[in-house]
Amino acid sequence: MNKTIKILIIILGLQLFITAWFFYTSGLISPPAEKQLLLEITKKDIRKITLTGPGKKQVTLEKIDDIWGLPDNDNFPANQAQINQLLDRLLETKLGSKISKQSTSHDRLRVSESGFERKVSLVTEDDNSEVIYFGSAPSLRQSHARLLDEVEVYVVKFSANDIDIQSNDWINKDIFTLNSQNIESVSFEKIVLSRSALDSKSSDSEIETSSGASDVTWNADGLKNKKLSNNAAIDFIKKIADMKINGIATKQDIEKIDNSSKPKKFVVSMKNSTKIIYELFKVKGEEDYLLITSQRKGTYRLPPLSSKDLIASSSISFLAGESEKNLDD
Repeated sequence: MNKTIKILIIILGLQLFITAWFFYTSGLISPPAEKQLLLEITKKDIRKITLTGPGKKQVTLEKIDDIWGLPDNDNFPANQAQINQLLDRLLETKLGSKISKQSTSHDRLRVSESGFERKVSLVTEDDNSEVIYFGSAPSLRQSHARLLDEVEVYVVKFSANDIDIQSNDWINKDIFTLNSQNIESVSFEKIVLSRSALDSKSSDSEIETSSGASDVTWNADGLKNKKLSNNAAIDFIKKIADMKINGIATKQDIEKIDNSSKPKKFVVSMKNSTKIIYELFKVKGEEDYLLITSQRKGTYRLPPLSSKDLIASSSISFLAGESEKNLDD
């Protein structure tokens, strides 16, 4: 009798083992797969990004009608490509090794809610949100990372310092640039540079020479009996068309305008008959200039070298080609 019971127990054990093995190999009782990506969210659904750093430095980016802007800066247009690059990197970031399962390690690894290197908050169209804390760097181009409401800390191939947290780091710095082919004339200080009548009637596409200068011909009034250098005129027109900005001027920047220096004013007439006005204001004690333009309200900081070069290239001596003669000598 005891022998029969033992045999039945062995058979039952084998049946249970075979059943468990079948269900395990079929995936029915296999453990859930480990999460592979830092975020499981769809890029097109993200409508708001808030980037926070130490010292309460923060910038917010918001998408309205598929265009990203900065709501805290009068919805100034943001750099769309830069934002797409950030989102692509975030959504493609894979989880590395799990470095900790203890909440007591969060402060040490700089991924706590009160102490972090970067905090990234993403809000979707249906108001769901994801929050990531990026902390200290275990090695080059890596960070510790933790999701809000989760205890686990992972190593990810993402440097926290790659996430900019200043508004001026995210604005569209090319917003005021123009297509030089569409500029009809530029007026400043009793000087008028105008496209020749033949070029004005030509197509909008200008042929670029091997030197990089287009073959358009410019005329000038107001050069005080000096002859215009066409190459110098082309150089100036390219500089006025390439009116990039460095950022939105702060109140402190505006207060430093040198009122003893007359602003430089350029009036640009386009082929479609619109006029654009640029006014450059010197910053006291600096080589920098601030910009006011008819294209959009506000005051903007210009890159120091580009604004200095623009003003130099608008001088009569430069437009007359005297700088070219000095180089030849």
